[in-house]
Amino acid sequence: MTKTVSVLKEVTVTIDDDKLDIMLKDYQSCINSNADIDDVFMQIGWAIATSESSFVEGCGMDDIDFKIESNETIETTIEDYNE
Repeated sequence: MTKTVSVLKEVTVTIDDDKLDIMLKDYQSCINSNADIDDVFMQIGWAIATSESSFVEGCGMDDIDFKIESNETIETTIEDYNE
């Protein structure tokens, strides 16, 4: 039996306007020198959705450098494949 399971977890990331430039420069120096601010948001969202840690490499800590709201209701779908 083979099944594909899709999981959706929604993460809302907020970075104070006065921290945007500093966070982008830190991210560019640690992770990707060509990154833009959207890359920072994506990194935070991905890290929070896929780990239990509130630390995000190149970005900092939740409730210190940025704020996270995560929808803990996980939507899961299963698709059957007939072999």
